[in-house]
Amino acid sequence: MPGEATALAKSNHQVKVVRILNIRKHPNADKLEIVDIPGTAYQYVGTIGQFKVGDLAIYIQPDSLVPEEEVYDFLWK
Repeated sequence: MPGEATALAKSNHQVKVVRILNIRKHPNADKLEIVDIPGTAYQYVGTIGQFKVGDLAIYIQPDSLVPEEEVYDFLWK
């Protein structure tokens, strides 16, 4: 309603450490593979050999904002 204060909902985005459990070759690319992100409906498509089953990885949820700090520089390029 006009004149009412609107409360902005805070997100609950978290950075999670996940163990890679499943990797498969991309069906339409020679140099790509698909990595399932455990505990989510998401997948990562990347260069073959970047991860192996059992590796630990950091999962940052889509639409998350990360600080503009050197440690996250690879995300800002």
